[in-house]
Amino acid sequence: MVGGYFAFTFHVLWGLPYIPSLVLAVAGGAALGFVSDRLVFRSLIKAPPMAMVVATVALSFLLKGIARYVWGGQGEFVPFPPIVSPAPVDFLGVTVFPQQTVVFGVGLLAMALLTLLFRRTRMGKSMQATAESQRAAYLVGIRVERVYSATWAAAAALATLAAVLMAPLTQLTPDIGFSLLLKALAATVLGGLGNMPGAIIGGLRDRRRRGARGGVHRYQRAGSQRVRGDHARPRGEADGVVRHARAARCLRPASSRCRAAGWCWPAQWRLRWFPCC
Repeated sequence: MVGGYFAFTFHVLWGLPYIPSLVLAVAGGAALGFVSDRLVFRSLIKAPPMAMVVATVALSFLLKGIARYVWGGQGEFVPFPPIVSPAPVDFLGVTVFPQQTVVFGVGLLAMALLTLLFRRTRMGKSMQATAESQRAAYLVGIRVERVYSATWAAAAALATLAAVLMAPLTQLTPDIGFSLLLKALAATVLGGLGNMPGAIIGGLRDRRRRGARGGVHRYQRAGSQRVRGDHARPRGEADGVVRHARAARCLRPASSRCRAAGWCWPAQWRLRWFPCC
């Protein structure tokens, strides 16, 4: 949301071209995510998960208040110009806006890059290992603090990109991310957590099932699908921290650390957690 207002300031208020404004806004969003992690979430890294949730909600309300204070004089909804012509076009008998095709194409490109990040890079595998088990990530030598900072920066950059691309369709508002978050969450759970292609299929399936329903029914539908998905989703790509932690780093003293700490892993894990130790 704040990244979208960054782009509005660069492009509309300051008159910079669209692409440089987008790049500057994404960089500003990533910097904001990094600073938020260092100032707000770093001290809560070992706190219970509910503390992190409360801190995230509080930071969200704070940023929304700042956005309304700084840009609120121009109205609750701020128009943002599209990157292409706003005139609708006919595609295979369906009327679409060119901005929608831009959003779809950039979304596919972003998902492809994220898939490469998670499957081919050490940082991506470290992110998955930390998400599965922070304690196990510590044991195999992953620098969890650095992973959290990189995750928050990348998430904020992607959120900025989404806000800039969706603003011409929905108009820019401090609450622009709420409805998008519900749909994305339902699609992610339906497709399988950690499965990028599955998230695309889940989003298309969610869209087809909603059909022409609007208003509150859309969000109720998304929430009900999320609850069902939590109980029925296959493990798929998220088959545990074992594979990701091994690919990220393996330290020989890890097994001795386990014994010294008195932790007793389940029997089926003992031969898989630290096979090189």
